Amino acid sequence: MPTSSRFLKPPLSAQGNNRRGFTLLEIMIASAIALVIVAGVTQMTLSIGKVIFDSAAKLHITRDVRVFTQQLSRDAWSARDYRVFTSTADLTRRHSGETGDVLALVWVEPESIETATAGAPQEYFYERIVVYARDTPVRPQNQRRNTANADENKVPVLRFERRFALPSATEPGTRASQTTIRAVVADILNPDNRDGETIVVELARGLADQRLFFNSRIGRSITINGEIYHGNRAREVSNTYNFTIHPRG
Repeated sequence: MPTSSRFLKPPLSAQGNNRRGFTLLEIMIASAIALVIVAGVTQMTLSIGKVIFDSAAKLHITRDVRVFTQQLSRDAWSARDYRVFTSTADLTRRHSGETGDVLALVWVEPESIETATAGAPQEYFYERIVVYARDTPVRPQNQRRNTANADENKVPVLRFERRFALPSATEPGTRASQTTIRAVVADILNPDNRDGETIVVELARGLADQRLFFNSRIGRSITINGEIYHGNRAREVSNTYNFTIHPRG
């Protein structure tokens, strides 16, 4: 019985030839959508990374401020005397209403009754000196690196401590009347023999006439006014700090 040709299925080869591929326009649209998605994901990743970076830097700054404040306040509270100097390179004393980048806290002990000379002024001997200075730390030649930021005013805050032997049967002691505080601080800050140097703030900028320490006009007090930085040259996070200490002496 004859079969009508309109009911016959086309051969498989003919069916394959009827399959429709992607047009250039469809490929371009798909590529554009993919680029938008990739750009969005990248931007979100970068934003999250910045938030994490800034949060970590702020925590670091908060820790530095807390440690610096506690340590400096503790030292100042028990110190008998203090001096503020212009900088590590210029140890000119700064008086009331002036600023500097070097703060020296001094402890002295009076001579004992047994060693005192009748009719002579009471002698004092250095017991301890702590120096806070905003300066680039000294490192061995094979470990030198540029700690300062591109802004030369951003450098670490360093702490130095030196203790002295008080007079005894074998040690004469260092007389305050014969050795000035400035001379002792100059020796402590000498780049050739710095001992006990520690970094208490990684990077700081002075805000009191570009200096860190302000010798207050009111009473015996020192105001620390600066800005702490953390991060790198590509991205920095900063926070200002301002507090006042009162040396006991």
